[in-house]
Amino acid sequence: MTSETPLSTTLMMTRIISFEQRLPLSFNLGKIDMGLTWFGTQKNNYGAKKEKIKVREEQLKKLKSSELRSTYDEVIEAEKAQVLLNIKVREAGFFYNQFNAKADFSYWAKMSTWTIDEAVALTFGKDPRVVQWSRLEKIIQISSLAPLYRDRRLIFNRAVEMGQIYNKTIPSILIAWTKRMQVDYPTELEVSITALGIQICDWKSLYENAGEVIETLERANQIKQETIQTDQSYIITLTKKISDLKEQIAAFGISVNVDIGSTGKKERSSMLALIHAMGRNKPYSYDLNESSNGAIKRMENAVLDAGLSLSDKTIRKYLREANSEADRLKDKNQ
Repeated sequence: MTSETPLSTTLMMTRIISFEQRLPLSFNLGKIDMGLTWFGTQKNNYGAKKEKIKVREEQLKKLKSSELRSTYDEVIEAEKAQVLLNIKVREAGFFYNQFNAKADFSYWAKMSTWTIDEAVALTFGKDPRVVQWSRLEKIIQISSLAPLYRDRRLIFNRAVEMGQIYNKTIPSILIAWTKRMQVDYPTELEVSITALGIQICDWKSLYENAGEVIETLERANQIKQETIQTDQSYIITLTKKISDLKEQIAAFGISVNVDIGSTGKKERSSMLALIHAMGRNKPYSYDLNESSNGAIKRMENAVLDAGLSLSDKTIRKYLREANSEADRLKDKNQ
């Protein structure tokens, strides 16, 4: 054993013998048959036990360095396996792994609401009447489930604080939220709910989306009201202009009576008279005999500014009609 220091060899031998003492069973590790019964048969005889340890040390000293190292490594692996086995046995004995701790999903699916603690337990597949935080927190240092339950319970409670779910939530809504949050839960839980004809629907998201739609509609209605107010103001302005134009037309000796709500022959004649008066005065200054003075273009731009559209051909048509109607009215009044 020249490749190992005396201290390292001593440590390995001590670890091996200690392991053999803790497991008084026949145990074969590689090349060494550890007849551990030589510890177990005389475990109450201190002198005999001490002598056996001394004999065992002599056996280990005779091993080659590589053989001792191999035995030591096997002991380490065996200790790890024993630790895992102990944890597994202990875990199997906890209350939440007993038969009565398994959730009856068909029963809980019929509940109108779940509390947060009930929901958390059910997402782990556990019966909320058996698996409760008040019991788990007492074994959090040695339980595999307790830390996971604590963390998930915190997520659910924070969601309650933010109004995403509630202290008492409808199962279908809570499962939909759980799915959206990518929280694991047994498939059987969702199947039991849908088997009752209940749709898993994220009503919270639907409500939020509906709120956005309502907000959009309210904004559209506000714009509509503002537009109506603008149109009313525009109508008032036009009415004032019509009144002013009446006075201007009266200066030509033409009597005008405009009724905007009617479209009879008399009203058309009056509107044509207004068009004639507006067209020949500033800022348009239309003259039938001066078609190139830009009056048509100025009128077309005015129509566009009002948010409307008329072609220059249409404008010329009604200006000619208005001019003819004005001449007719003048002749009639003479």
